[in-house]
Amino acid sequence: MSYNSLWGTQIRLLRIKPGGGRVKCQLRTVYLSEDPRYHALSYVWGDSKDMRLIKVNGTLFPVTVNLYEALIAFRDMPSDNILSPPFLIWVDAICINQHDEKEKNRQIPRIGHIYAAAERVVIWLSSFSPWWSFQPALHSAFFRHQPDTRPSWPDLGKSEFTTAEDARGEFDYLFTIFQRHPWFTRIWTVQEAVLTKRSPIFAHDFAAFVCTATLDWIDGLAREMKHSDQGLPLNNLVRLRTWAQKSHLSRDLKDEDAGSMLTMLLNLTSLKTSSILQDRIYGLYGLLQALNTRFPELRLPLVDYSRPSGQVFTDITKLIIQHTGDSIFIEGACCGHLVPEAPTWVPDFYFSSSQSRTSPFSDQPPELSDDGKVLIVTANIIDSCEIVAPVKAYTYIAAFEDKKMAVIERIKEIEDMIIRPLLSRRSVDSEYLWSAVLSIIDFKTLFKVREAELDDAEWLSNER
Repeated sequence: MSYNSLWGTQIRLLRIKPGGGRVKCQLRTVYLSEDPRYHALSYVWGDSKDMRLIKVNGTLFPVTVNLYEALIAFRDMPSDNILSPPFLIWVDAICINQHDEKEKNRQIPRIGHIYAAAERVVIWLSSFSPWWSFQPALHSAFFRHQPDTRPSWPDLGKSEFTTAEDARGEFDYLFTIFQRHPWFTRIWTVQEAVLTKRSPIFAHDFAAFVCTATLDWIDGLAREMKHSDQGLPLNNLVRLRTWAQKSHLSRDLKDEDAGSMLTMLLNLTSLKTSSILQDRIYGLYGLLQALNTRFPELRLPLVDYSRPSGQVFTDITKLIIQHTGDSIFIEGACCGHLVPEAPTWVPDFYFSSSQSRTSPFSDQPPELSDDGKVLIVTANIIDSCEIVAPVKAYTYIAAFEDKKMAVIERIKEIEDMIIRPLLSRRSVDSEYLWSAVLSIIDFKTLFKVREAELDDAEWLSNER
């Protein structure tokens, strides 16, 4: 399909035509500055090798199964639903020409505004195999939403639960399953849920009925059930929404300075996945723009997909240096993964997270060389290294079985390069050494990995 060029504040919106058979849609070009009425879709693209054909402007157009299911559900939605059809909807895979890098460079910085201006953001929870056996219970717990009622204890359909403690335990379990949906793992979906002016709607197709519940309603339900969700995906979304929408009400995310808040955004979104490395930063661009509004001195790099990921990560690291005058970020560069085409002091922001410490590394702020490639720091000597293992550049591994083998191989390397040499010099137990070398990982999980019992090692299951 051919796209017309977009100019100024123009965006494209999609209308799904009613009827049966093949999904037919029409694209319409509008000016975002003229406040058009539309909804915006937030979803996980899914497997690009498994596609379905729809028609857009009369031309066959391939979409992933996840998007296809959403379009079918919206087309067939009853008129009394919270999302009454027909309506215009913004869908990134169709409304942006994905084969035009220049258009993507112009439209990506506009995505934050697109989701913020939408009437509703619809979070489509697509079919997900680990959910299948839990669908009836998840539907009962989270998707029997009545928009005019306050959250109340759900009817879990389990008559054997006779006490509040039993019901809460079942809810906690289902809530954990709910947050394991791939939507909660993606980098792009964070700003899509956080920046919308009204609480986003979770939509899920169950038994031919599109169930809907808002983020605020589910969060209220979790509070009613006294669920301890600190640090879990939904809790972080709620915290970020409070900061983005009503920062004066945010209890723990305070606007201290540009560098600290930039670091906070990166920390709260660590381990979020994207198909290409640049999107670790570009996928947060709307949130970075919100931060820039509060701190105009924070000069964001332009979106440019022609730039290597290492340069994109380096630009963000330089901003942190400039606005914090601190070198704490170096901890993120010591996590055992080299960023391609970047200096060794640049963190891998996928893995990096905040680390607490009682004192700064040095009283002297870090400096950059004239060419911006060398970081100059004044450090305090606290110990000496006995053995240094080489840092390995990461590679993307798609298949989970290959991931397991890669982890086993890496653990063997650590055993050969670090554990055994230290054991030959010191009279200590090998288990003690392992717990010291990888103290940030639960030792029981590590033991399972060393035994190659990987099925329950959930920390390995996140796709990059």
